[in-house]
Parts: sequence; C-alpha cells; structure tokens
Amino acid sequence: MAKYLVCSIIGGGRATMMAALPELARLKLLPVLSVAAPLSPAAASGRVFVCLPLPIETGLPVDIDACFELPSNRRDLWSGSDMTGDGRQRSLWNEELLQECAVLAYTRVL
Repeated sequence: MAKYLVCSIIGGGRATMMAALPELARLKLLPVLSVAAPLSPAAASGRVFVCLPLPIETGLPVDIDACFELPSNRRDLWSGSDMTGDGRQRSLWNEELLQECAVLAYTRVL
C-alpha cells in the first residue's frame, strides 16, 4: 500500500475572490486543492483528479486533486483564452487554481 504526504489548500488569492463573486455563484466554485506526494518513487503517477482520476498527466512527481471545472466528458479541464461566457470563467477558474493553490501546495509538500 502506497503512502503519501498530502498538502491541502483551502482558498488562495484570486481563486477565493472568484468563488465569492455573486455573478459566478451559479458555477458553485470551491477553492480547494490537494497535492499528494508519494513517499516511494514507484508510487508516483503525476495525475490530475477531481475526486476520481482524469486522463491528464501533470509531468510532476505528485498527484493533484481539486475542484476543477470539467466539460461533461471528464476528459480534460476547461482551458483556453478564446472562449466567452461561462466557458471563459471556467477556464479562468482552472488557471487560478493551478497558479495560486497548486503552486502553494506543491512548494509546501517539497
């Protein structure tokens, strides 16, 4: 059984501000993210999770689990700067979680 060192972040900078915006309340954004670093190198998968694993690899030696915004097929994260409306807001949300919360959790787990 693999053992992990986990660092969880609740809130963080702009992600917290986005989650509190009344105009984004319909998206039910939750600024929560965890980074799990395996204590043995053989257990490292470097995957992204939204409760369940996604077919996305981070290239990092840690797993990342967060309340990311996903399209209905659960195969990737909302991303891209060429979108408008809710799609753009969902994409910005994922960027904020990665740039604010994931960076903080990853540096703490190191």
